[in-house]
Amino acid sequence: MTMMVQIDPSAWQAGFDAGEAGRPMTPCPQNLDPLSYFSGWIEGDAKRQGFGHSLGGSQ
Repeated sequence: MTMMVQIDPSAWQAGFDAGEAGRPMTPCPQNLDPLSYFSGWIEGDAKRQGFGHSLGGSQ
């Protein structure tokens, strides 16, 4: 059985932008997919702190 996770690029980008700007992780805006948003937030926060990060939502 193969499992796939779908990332919503718009929600991911919104999370990335929030993380990069240093905004709190929660709450996720109600109109966005939480998994995509939080995945983006983690990467944006990593970029803000100078760590390596992925541009997963924009691919």
